[in-house]
Amino acid sequence: TVSELNCTASVLSLPMNICYTLGFFALILFSCYFTFSKDYYAKFSGYLMIVAILLIIFMNWFLPMDSIEGIRTARDQAHNNTITFAVIIFLLSQIFAVIYWQSKKQQYLRDVTAYTLLISLIFGLMSLYANITRSELINLSERGWMLSFLIYFFLIAKNLPKKSS
Repeated sequence: TVSELNCTASVLSLPMNICYTLGFFALILFSCYFTFSKDYYAKFSGYLMIVAILLIIFMNWFLPMDSIEGIRTARDQAHNNTITFAVIIFLLSQIFAVIYWQSKKQQYLRDVTAYTLLISLIFGLMSLYANITRSELINLSERGWMLSFLIYFFLIAKNLPKKSS
């Protein structure tokens, strides 16, 4: 899984955490576009994005998964709970972004946000199911919602209006 790249026994944990953190700080900068808006929905969406990103950074550095095969440790459960909470917060931020883009008559940005929200929700529910049943679907579901979020950030950032209100 994605979490195994920076688990406690991984030789890749330090470089992965550094790369994750740098990438997530870039996403925080993107989120500031929304936080500086005068619109309540945009502002709330931006703040929720930042909270979700900070939770993920915290989880990567302080709650990496343990590498004990077949055993769910307390750290693993905390890791899973943290990522689940962060994904829920991020999905909420997308809901507020849909409302914002709708109010600004930005149909393309509204549609991109709504479609990636739906896709992320599907993969998020698949991930939840895979965690509960300890299914191998976890690999596909994690990559699916992460890819959906990255596509969302890319398409939105590429098409942001020049003025924020």
